[in-house]
Amino acid sequence: MRPLPLRALVLSCFLLVNPAHAQDTLKPGTGAATVVRACTSCHTINMVTDKPRSDNEWGDILGRMMDKGLVASEDQLDEIYAYLTSHYSNSKSRKAPPSNAPATSNKR
Repeated sequence: MRPLPLRALVLSCFLLVNPAHAQDTLKPGTGAATVVRACTSCHTINMVTDKPRSDNEWGDILGRMMDKGLVASEDQLDEIYAYLTSHYSNSKSRKAPPSNAPATSNKR
C-alpha cells in the first residue's frame, strides 16, 4: 500500500479549516468575516456556532479568548459580539418598542 502523498494531506487539512469555506457556513451579516478571521485561527467555526449562547455567555467567551491570545481591536470585538448575539444567541429577542409607544422613565 502506498502512503498518502504529503500534498494530499496538506490539501485536505486546508479544506477542513479554510476560512473562506467557514464563512459559507455562517449566517450572513455584518461581522461574519471578522468572526471567521478571529475565531478560525484556533478552532473550527462550528465550535463557535454549534451551540447558541446567551448574550452574557458570548461576552464571557470573548473575554476568555482575549486572555488566551485573541488579537482584535475594540471595534472588531464589538463587531464580533454584535454578530454573535444577533445570529447565535439564545437570549430572548430584544425588540425595540414601537415608535408610537410612550417612553418609559425610571425617574420618580
